[in-house]
Amino acid sequence: MIKIRRKSFGHPSAVERFWDDQGFTLLEILVAFFILTVILGLLYESVKSTASLSQRIREKNRTDSNIELAFMKMRQEMISVYINTNDPLTYFIGSPQYSAEDEHDTLLFTTLAQTRLMQNAPVSHLEGIQYIVLPEKNGHGYLLAHEQDTNLFSFGTQAVVADPLLHHIKSFRLLYFDGHQWTNQWNSLQSHLVPLMVKMEISVKRKHEAVKTFTDVFPIPVSTLNQNQNGSGTTSSGLP
Repeated sequence: MIKIRRKSFGHPSAVERFWDDQGFTLLEILVAFFILTVILGLLYESVKSTASLSQRIREKNRTDSNIELAFMKMRQEMISVYINTNDPLTYFIGSPQYSAEDEHDTLLFTTLAQTRLMQNAPVSHLEGIQYIVLPEKNGHGYLLAHEQDTNLFSFGTQAVVADPLLHHIKSFRLLYFDGHQWTNQWNSLQSHLVPLMVKMEISVKRKHEAVKTFTDVFPIPVSTLNQNQNGSGTTSSGLP
């Protein structure tokens, strides 16, 4: 192989010195690796920050969507609330429950919603609904559970499976409007009435995030009071 030697006149230029060099020194290699490490570190932090932001946005959207679905379910069940003063199996009971730091209320009521829990099961025209705050299975935090009992005639003789509705619950607060004022508890077995509206306040606390509170108000049709299962009924004169 013939090697062509570049001829230089006077002092060699930087380009000529580059071509004449046979390699890099150890110091140059270390400097290059240092610069490359800095650039890769900056790129990694940028990608990590973007991924973390994207995950927080997805979790926020998921939380908002789950809250909206929970409120929608509650609203649909509130529309079909049913109590009959002559029927001891019907009720609307809301009671405040306090933990060490927060309020975890409980709500129980009966509805006339037509429900079939499985394909071949008979349709239930009277069912009991309960919203209750329970500890998470891992022991960290609380969840809002939904319980549905379609066999009220055997109440207490069979286990009702709690369906997790919302996770990361910090507090679940309920208020009831009687036409004049809001109260934090209700018992139709004593008053023989249902509230005109129910206000739900749900606070969610995810790890490394601030507490977020969601509020909604659900009206209860007065025609559900003393309604018969054939669809006819009257409103109690004592209802505000």
